[in-house]
Amino acid sequence: MGELVDDSLQRLDENNHESIARSIHETRKNCKKGRALARLVRPALGSDYKEINHLFRDAARCLSPIRDPNAILNSFDAHVA
Repeated sequence: MGELVDDSLQRLDENNHESIARSIHETRKNCKKGRALARLVRPALGSDYKEINHLFRDAARCLSPIRDPNAILNSFDAHVA
């Protein structure tokens, strides 16, 4: 799980505005992978599972307001063009 977090932080730290949409997309995918991994090892995590699950969920939610306008524009452009 640490690799997913490190990859996400590195992507989001880059200052390349052309790739910010891609960085957010990949980070949200990493959050989904982290939640899936936590579910797979849930018995081993015990009471920590809930906190880990919520952290990944909340991190992805924080990025939604940044992602949504770009996704809407891309969808619009794809249908109009």
